[in-house]
Amino acid sequence: MSEKIMKIIILSLTGIGAALAAVLAFMSHTGKISFGTPLDFAVLIILIVSGPYPFYEQGRLKKIERIEERLSDFLRDLAVSNRFGMTLADSIRKASSGNYGKLTPDIKKMATQIDWGVPATEAMEMFAERVGTPLVERAMAIVVKATGAGGDVSDVLNATAKNIKDIQLINIGRKMEMSSYKAVIFTAFFVFLATVVIMNSSFLPAIEASGGGGIGAEGAGEAATGMAGAGGGMSVDEVKFIYLGAALVQGFGDGILVGLIETGKIVNGFKNSFIMVLLAYLILCVVPI
Repeated sequence: MSEKIMKIIILSLTGIGAALAAVLAFMSHTGKISFGTPLDFAVLIILIVSGPYPFYEQGRLKKIERIEERLSDFLRDLAVSNRFGMTLADSIRKASSGNYGKLTPDIKKMATQIDWGVPATEAMEMFAERVGTPLVERAMAIVVKATGAGGDVSDVLNATAKNIKDIQLINIGRKMEMSSYKAVIFTAFFVFLATVVIMNSSFLPAIEASGGGGIGAEGAGEAATGMAGAGGGMSVDEVKFIYLGAALVQGFGDGILVGLIETGKIVNGFKNSFIMVLLAYLILCVVPI
């Protein structure tokens, strides 16, 4: 099954699941169903939207990284062989006996096509189409054009290999530099969750017991929460609901921020949002406090 079809299937199922959850949320709000609350279904919608496709896309991007990991080594070996007098076709045949990770099977197939009489440049174009990753397609296009223009192909191969390696090192360096910021955001989120758990399990029940079930505009309740109105009060359940909503919003926003900081891709952020929202919901709603 092609990646395009897989994307369409996942996005279609995501849309159907989110729409169904939205209908259930409305039915829960109007009292037509007795299970779940509108908030439960709202969380379900967030998880459906931020879960399946972002995780699939993250897996696809990691697969591309593994494929492209040894591309610069392959091009550099071609350059060395070509510099010592081998034709491009012979260089590819020689490289097919090496180990280039995920690229190895396609390189062997390219060498086999050359043995069958396919021109080296055409075999490289088919190789790029078969692998289908951005760096591979770009590199093969450069090499094919350089071969057609004549001149020293080994210099082009070396320059392309160096450029690809530089891009990969920049991406690795960025991830390492941003990992500390990612750790800070996750730490702040879990500190917030721990604070809410402590408030819900000990502080708010004590206020409820001493203040007649609400947090009024006077006394310890107002000092502790700062949420009371000038002329009335707020129940402990309402305060807990606000805390839960704040945790869910923070988890969703922090997750997107982490993804953007780490990779610059919002899809990676949705993956983190899924994890943080799920943890917030499980800790504050499912686990008994």
